[in-house]
Amino acid sequence: MKKKIYFGITIIVFLAAIFLGGYFYFNPGSFSSPKPLPKKGESGLPTIPFKDGSEKDNRVIQNSDLSRLFPDVVYRIKETKENIVALTFDDGPDDNYTPKILKHLKDENVKATFFVTGVRAQEFPKVLKQIVDDGHVIGSHGFQHHKFTNSDSIKIRQDLKQNYDLIERHTKIKTKLFRPPYGELDSKSVNSIKKEGYKIILWSIDSLDWRSLPKEEIAKNILTDIKPGAVILMHSAGDVKQDLTGSVEAVPIIIKELKKKGYTFVTIPELFELQEYYKGK
Repeated sequence: MKKKIYFGITIIVFLAAIFLGGYFYFNPGSFSSPKPLPKKGESGLPTIPFKDGSEKDNRVIQNSDLSRLFPDVVYRIKETKENIVALTFDDGPDDNYTPKILKHLKDENVKATFFVTGVRAQEFPKVLKQIVDDGHVIGSHGFQHHKFTNSDSIKIRQDLKQNYDLIERHTKIKTKLFRPPYGELDSKSVNSIKKEGYKIILWSIDSLDWRSLPKEEIAKNILTDIKPGAVILMHSAGDVKQDLTGSVEAVPIIIKELKKKGYTFVTIPELFELQEYYKGK
């Protein structure tokens, strides 16, 4: 009985050896060699794409990147050793916060740049006119205050023209200074705006006043990061229930502190020498 068992085991081992030997003969290296790497493309570039697409397709372009990609169109800070800064206000006008900010600016003898939204300007045309009468600069913040990255070139052109015409009608100002709502842009929208003859003005310091912060925090956000040539972003109006009390109260604090540091306030056309893009009074 034992002889039969030993004989059976011997046969099994023998057959297994023949099978494995044949396999490795016809498949050399399959046991110890790693799988070969994918072949490179003819140009030396990889052939396997990333699962979620390229960096180019997924990265959100930052403001600083846009100013480097489009240096003749997008402005955010002036490279200078001169102690000059520009105060800018978005989303106005309204008949609550904007007049109070205008009073502070007048009391401090400071000129600023207001990027106005069409839907607000048509609701408060007298305040829009007051901005200009007080000697401040007007820029466009779009008519509908929507994201230009969600619009094609035709809709962008229509929105820009609608706001341009409204500003000119009420103030006699022809402005080709533009700041995108939410600061949101991409290469496509920049090219569409450029095609309409505009210069895009971003910012280098965000006061974060749109978070309805108290005046102390808003002032700190600005004064901590200030440097020559800075463009300061604030708001002179907002959405229906947005509280900008801190913004209004921070204005005189910011102005006084920066004056103590030796800074002078200029408008956007003065800072970037863009007078030809702002014509009128």
